[in-house]
Amino acid sequence: MDMDDKHGEDKLDLIINMMREMREEWKEYKEELKMLRMENEELRNKYEITTQENIEIRRELANLRNNVVNLEREKRKMNVVLIGEKIDANKTQNELINKMNNFIKDKLEVQVNIKTVQKLGDKTCFE
Repeated sequence: MDMDDKHGEDKLDLIINMMREMREEWKEYKEELKMLRMENEELRNKYEITTQENIEIRRELANLRNNVVNLEREKRKMNVVLIGEKIDANKTQNELINKMNNFIKDKLEVQVNIKTVQKLGDKTCFE
C-alpha cells in the first residue's frame, strides 16, 4: 500500500500542478481578453468618429455642389449674348464694354453696367 499511496500522491501532485498551470493560463487569457476588449473599444470609437467625419464631409460636398450649380445658374441668368453688331477684333476690353453699353442704351433704351465682355465671333459678343 505504501507504493499505492506514493503513486496516488504523485497523481494528486500531477493534478494539482496541472490545475495551477491551467489557472495561470486562465489568468493570461483573461488579461489578453481584457486588452483585446480595450483595443476593440478604441477601434469602435475611431470608427464612430471616422463615420461622423465622413457624413459631415459628404454633407459639405453636397452643399458645395449645390452652391456651384446655383452659381452657374446665376451666371447664365446674368449673361446676354448680342448678335449682329460688327465687332472689331482689335478693340480692348474697355472699348468693347463701352461699345456694348452704348449699343444697349441706343437700341433698347436701357442703362446697364456691363462688367465684362467677351467676343465670340465677328458679330457675336457675350457679356
